[in-house]
Amino acid sequence: MKKIKLFGLGDEGNRSYFVFEKTLDFFPLFSKFLFKFDIEKTGSFYEYDEKALNLEDITDISENTKNEYFDIDIFYGKEKIFVVIRTEISREKYFDVIKSISDFKGFE
Repeated sequence: MKKIKLFGLGDEGNRSYFVFEKTLDFFPLFSKFLFKFDIEKTGSFYEYDEKALNLEDITDISENTKNEYFDIDIFYGKEKIFVVIRTEISREKYFDVIKSISDFKGFE
């Protein structure tokens, strides 16, 4: 299975962040995370589904999605995508999904 390059990650309290490579592969792979935890997709994910998404058009844009347990911000930079996850749920409960979609040296 193809994975997205993960440049860095960290956490502080109930907030975790992930820095991904900005590539179209992000959308189908991160969709797996959203689906697993019943979180609504943002507009860019729907644009990707319709095959109309141009990554250059989504620079310096942020999107938010949430449900009862998660509040997620996705920031699209020029070369990277930053994801901030705020939740009361233990990081271990969702971290395996991040690992399954990510290529990161620290996961080896």
